[in-house]
Amino acid sequence: VYLILTAQLIVTTLCVLIAFLVEPVRIFQRRFSWIAIVTSVITIIVLYALACFRKLARSVPTNYILLTVLTLAESYTISFIASYYDPNTVLIAFLLTSAIVVALTLYAIFTRTDFTTCGGVLLVLGVGLALGAIVGIFLRSKVYTMIIAVISAILFGIYLVFDTQLVIGKNSRAYSIDDYIFAAVNLYMD
Repeated sequence: VYLILTAQLIVTTLCVLIAFLVEPVRIFQRRFSWIAIVTSVITIIVLYALACFRKLARSVPTNYILLTVLTLAESYTISFIASYYDPNTVLIAFLLTSAIVVALTLYAIFTRTDFTTCGGVLLVLGVGLALGAIVGIFLRSKVYTMIIAVISAILFGIYLVFDTQLVIGKNSRAYSIDDYIFAAVNLYMD
């Protein structure tokens, strides 16, 4: 699972680097911004397929094809968004995120607290956060946006611990051995 996740993160990082370092790519992305919308829709469709039709996520090579499509689509979307920001800001966010992910992964592995029982609470909080973010579109408040950003970071940190514990399987719930693609995708999206 972690080798698959590492491959996904390398592809995403390379896409962002290309968008930053190759001016024609950045110009292309900005000129054809609709492609980012298409790749976002593709990401949602593939996520739906993997989550709702578990047989797809468990059948080789279909699962690897869907994983590749999802990773490329999400990587393009992320590179498109990142290209609008200062490269130093993106680098700092990358480094901070990496440190937090490593720390939370170690915590998930070594803690005695079982986060795998929190699935329902996390779903409710996630839906509440999504609705709050939609409200934020209309409020246009920097303070509200910051609050949503902080809550998002905390919630997805908890999701990361939750999914990591499902992967390692030492608690009350665990992924099946056949769910390696689904597990990698969940960690990637976290």
